[in-house]
Amino acid sequence: MALILLVVFLQIMFFIFLLRYIVFVEGALVGFVVAVYMSHDLGFHPAYGVTVAILIAIANLVLQSTKIGFALLATTFSLMYANFVYEKLVEHYTPGDTTWGWFGAIVCFTVSMALHGATFINRRETLNT
Repeated sequence: MALILLVVFLQIMFFIFLLRYIVFVEGALVGFVVAVYMSHDLGFHPAYGVTVAILIAIANLVLQSTKIGFALLATTFSLMYANFVYEKLVEHYTPGDTTWGWFGAIVCFTVSMALHGATFINRRETLNT
């Protein structure tokens, strides 16, 4: 039991560490999904998938360094996270009761936008110094 609690604690701490760098994690995640899609579903060589994944991650970072790109991507990713939480809560944990799904989606969207905003402010302050 203690080992399970330790593993869960380490997973939570790792997740919190990743949330600190949410912009980089999103770029890598989108690149990874595209690379897997290219190599498995489209039949491309994995080297092409890795190359495209790196280019997508770089493009994501460049887009998120502008105010308009950051606002669009932060809102898009936050809505995707909120939709995922809503679907999981409604379909798996509370079937038939959409109240908890909406509550979880709103909380997830708010927290995700706050994390994006904090990352944007920290990066802007770092660039100005």
